[in-house]
Amino acid sequence: MYHNSIFHGEKCYFSAILDMHTNEIISYDLSLHPNLDQIKRMLEQAFNKFPKTEGLIMHSGSRMAVSTFIL
Repeated sequence: MYHNSIFHGEKCYFSAILDMHTNEIISYDLSLHPNLDQIKRMLEQAFNKFPKTEGLIMHSGSRMAVSTFIL
């Protein structure tokens, strides 16, 4: 688990993938910066856990943009 000393009291960004059917958090990442590297780490965790993606629907929502992906 991440510890406060890693972030030195700075703002921490949380990014997660939630299974909307089971309410289970599939993967997550904490980072000092909300960037593409954080998203890549989070997606890699998810795809390692669930390598079969046929029929998968991914929805990304934020204040800035909303996206849906069907794999």
